Amino acid sequence: MSGGDVVQVRVRYPEVDAMGYLHHSRYLQYFEIGRVELLRKHGFSYAELERQGVFFVVVKAEVRYKAPARYDEELTLLTRVTRQTHVRYDHAYELRRGNTLLAADAKEVSACRVDEPQEQPTAQSHEGRQADHFSQASLARRNSANPSVYRSVRSSRFPRYQCG
Repeated sequence: MSGGDVVQVRVRYPEVDAMGYLHHSRYLQYFEIGRVELLRKHGFSYAELERQGVFFVVVKAEVRYKAPARYDEELTLLTRVTRQTHVRYDHAYELRRGNTLLAADAKEVSACRVDEPQEQPTAQSHEGRQADHFSQASLARRNSANPSVYRSVRSSRFPRYQCG
């Protein structure tokens, strides 16, 4: 496996179905691990990016299952960026058990969304926050404000990460 980032994952008991096979929905969770580790490899913390208002929103996901994975098997996940634009990152994944390909042609398209950094919550009560959130003045403020715009992670605050 060349290009991209490789992560080892072990199939855990709560991730398998009654037959002992890795449930199909868990593959997407493994891909999330791959994306986060790829960012980390290039010097970014996804948690820190979120605190600063940068989010990756998955807008499309595809997986072609080739063979099953079973409880307690160690798997190798390769994550690559196959396309970058100002508003999206396309990722490709390969999940293997040794030389056996389990998932191929797996793809995800993530759009980058940049919001203003979130303020830390105050000691205001839950009821007070909820009342303020739904007040007419609050709704008018939110509706008149500019909506969040999609921008590239490449900006003065977040240089674009370079991949393989």
